[in-house]
Amino acid sequence: MSGMRKTTNSRSTEDKKEERPQKLGQTPHNYNVGFIDRVKAFFEIPPKHNLKVGDLVTCTCHGGVAIVIELFDDPKKVEYPKMNMAKIWWINRAYSTQARSWMHTIGRLNKYGEQWAK
Repeated sequence: MSGMRKTTNSRSTEDKKEERPQKLGQTPHNYNVGFIDRVKAFFEIPPKHNLKVGDLVTCTCHGGVAIVIELFDDPKKVEYPKMNMAKIWWINRAYSTQARSWMHTIGRLNKYGEQWAK
């Protein structure tokens, strides 16, 4: 057993406890960054568009085909400020585990078939 080295943990158990969230539901800051960046886009001013409820759309990020269920960019129709957000329902999902009902940014949605009209 002379060839076996004893390894030591360079970090104490007190250091490990400090890294853990202190309260239930609290997560480290670096975990939330991606989620916050994605959700933050919903609160931007929506771009000018010609989408309406019932339009078939596709997006630049998922690639499936969906139908627009609701738009949140007109404060007269909804009681919220203008949002860059649309509720869509996927007809042809990009992957099999994707939920059918989805909140999506308006800025990345395109009318389905528009790219072929040119």
